[in-house]
Amino acid sequence: EARNQTEVLDVAQLLLAGDVTVVGTAAVDVEVGSGDVDVRDVPGTVAVDTGSGQVRLTNLAGTSTVHTSSGSIRGESLRGPVSASASSGDIALELARQHDVRAETSSGDVELTVPAGRYRVDSNGDDDRGDIEVIDAPDARFALELYTSSGDITVARR
Repeated sequence: EARNQTEVLDVAQLLLAGDVTVVGTAAVDVEVGSGDVDVRDVPGTVAVDTGSGQVRLTNLAGTSTVHTSSGSIRGESLRGPVSASASSGDIALELARQHDVRAETSSGDVELTVPAGRYRVDSNGDDDRGDIEVIDAPDARFALELYTSSGDITVARR
C-alpha cells in the first residue's frame, strides 16, 4: 500500500499484487497486477494500469489515463480529461468540469455524468442500450467518446 500526504511528491509504483491508495501527491503512475487502486486529491497527471481490481478516482485535476483488464473504474469530481478502458467491467465517471472523455469497455456499462454544456458525442450506444441526455454538437470544444461491446451507455447532466 502506498500512502503519501505530500503535495510535491510524484508516485510511481509497480506491484505484482496488493491494494494501492495514493492521496495528495503531485502525480501518479501505478501498475498493479492484481489489486484495487484508490487515487484521491491529485492535481497532476494520473496513470493507472491494473490486471484485475477496481479503480477509484476522486478529486483529480489533471489528465487521467486508466486501464483495467478485469474490474470496474469509478471516478468522481474529475476536473481534467479522462481516458478509461476496461476489458471486462463497468465504467462510471462524474465530471466536475467540462473536458474530453474517452471510456471504453468490452463487457460492461459506461455511465457518465457531465456538467451542462455542449459536447461532441461519439458512441455506439442506441436507444435500446442506454440513454444519452446531451445533444451531439459537432462543433463543440469537448468530446465524449463512449463505447461498449456488451452493455449500456448512459450520459446524464448534473
